Amino acid sequence: ARPEAHAVLRRLAAGEPVRVGELPESGRAEVRRLLEELESFRAVTRADPH
Repeated sequence: ARPEAHAVLRRLAAGEPVRVGELPESGRAEVRRLLEELESFRAVTRADPH
């Protein structure tokens, strides 16, 4: 996994929100897939910013 994915996992473990749009574009697709996989078994929940 890329360093971006590890950083996201650390943030999630600390209870911090993660916004994919704020991540570096180079790792965004991988992080999005990771978050979608975690969301699929309810390890994380998606929040609508609106």
